[in-house]
Amino acid sequence: MMFSDDNGQTWSRPEDITVQAKLPEWTWYATGPCHAIQLENGRIIVPCNHGVFRDGKPAGTHSHVIYSDDCGQTWHMGGCPGIGNESTIAILGNGDLLLNMRGWRIDRAAHGYARIGAVSHDSGLSFEEHFFFSDLIEPSCNASMADYSPHGRHTGAILFSNPEHISKRVNMTVRISTDNGSTWKRIFTVTEGPAAYSDLCVMKNGDVGILYETGEDSAYETISFSTISRKALRKALRK
Repeated sequence: MMFSDDNGQTWSRPEDITVQAKLPEWTWYATGPCHAIQLENGRIIVPCNHGVFRDGKPAGTHSHVIYSDDCGQTWHMGGCPGIGNESTIAILGNGDLLLNMRGWRIDRAAHGYARIGAVSHDSGLSFEEHFFFSDLIEPSCNASMADYSPHGRHTGAILFSNPEHISKRVNMTVRISTDNGSTWKRIFTVTEGPAAYSDLCVMKNGDVGILYETGEDSAYETISFSTISRKALRKALRK
């Protein structure tokens, strides 16, 4: 872990937090790759994922979260739904947390190409049984989620971005949910061309930014940043 107290101009020396954030039997480990969140009580929660072994053999990956209650001085392992990998997390209107995970080596015949979800009622310490988002499809790729909270005020709406396709990393799409993730409405297509990983941010004035991989022939040619204005967002919600 490193920190910056001058808006990213300089960074502290790296501190090894492995013993706080990883079990010895875990193999592959990654944070995000999206942003962390901070709750009103100050808790910082980072979505992560790790590899597991079963009977001495690699047995896929699981999503989990880590958290800090002292502004990042110390870290603790939170809940693990026991499925998925690259994940993103957001605060729901009632204060619960929604973890949204990439489907990885799941039974596609049974669950299609849906994203995986899980809810926490205790600020990330544990998660309920996972479920599948039937209207959020993916080609097995990173996605991003953020609660829409301009000026730090929660509106109860959640934004979601990913390449909306069952097999190709194309068609970067932004959706919104106003019912705690039960249903999702498509509001913008950022690009119909190649697109892969993305991350969303909500600006103080209500505009929404999306950072995403894209290109003409490949999704990995460049990284772009686009802005969705608050006026356009409100207009899309009225449709």
